[in-house]
Amino acid sequence: MLTERELELLPEKIVERIKKVNTTYLQVIGRRIKEIGTMTDTDAHRIRMQIDMEADINEIELALAGISGKNLSDIQEIFDIVAADNEKFAATVAGGISAETTATLNAYVETLKNQAMEDYGNFSHNTAFMTFNKRGQKVSTDLHRFYSEVIDDAIIAVTSGQSDFYSQMRSVLRNVADSGIRTKYTPLKGAAGKAADYATGYSRRLDTAVRQNLLWGIGECNKKMREQIGREFGANG
Repeated sequence: MLTERELELLPEKIVERIKKVNTTYLQVIGRRIKEIGTMTDTDAHRIRMQIDMEADINEIELALAGISGKNLSDIQEIFDIVAADNEKFAATVAGGISAETTATLNAYVETLKNQAMEDYGNFSHNTAFMTFNKRGQKVSTDLHRFYSEVIDDAIIAVTSGQSDFYSQMRSVLRNVADSGIRTKYTPLKGAAGKAADYATGYSRRLDTAVRQNLLWGIGECNKKMREQIGREFGANG
């Protein structure tokens, strides 16, 4: 039987992939900032029209898209692992469960699996960075706009002759790293569990939101299956 710790570790492969996309974004934007920082103010002034920003953003979006297929496959596998573990438990302690109960549990597992994959799709297609506006308020800024603003700031810093260019850009990248790619998110009550809510401005890091959703689904799957198996052989504890 899978331990609680083993269940908690099941989503980590997916979470690590998402974290790598965060790293990719930092590398792309850092590469551009370094390039700007080595230019003269005249060159920097010209580069705003020359930077192939779309190519940079495409690199980020391709990284995110590239992990999505793998993640969806692994989400399915996670729920299959939990279901198989519980069926093995039932076979060990009670010699198995009835075909009717098996069908009921399989349908429930499929429902949770599909919900988890749908939530992941919603999360990964609705991403942004959390930044601060001039009033000091937190605002969500989409990847294209955020990248454009950071490059503009870097160019202005060079063309205005600011001596603290690199310290300023380090601060920008630190804020990017702290924010991480985020997704709009809210906890829902009841059997719906947790899902994206695009009507609110509340957000969490994409990796955190995905981990929490998967852990909720895994917990529900494990709990429901064990309750049903327990009823099957008359457990009362």
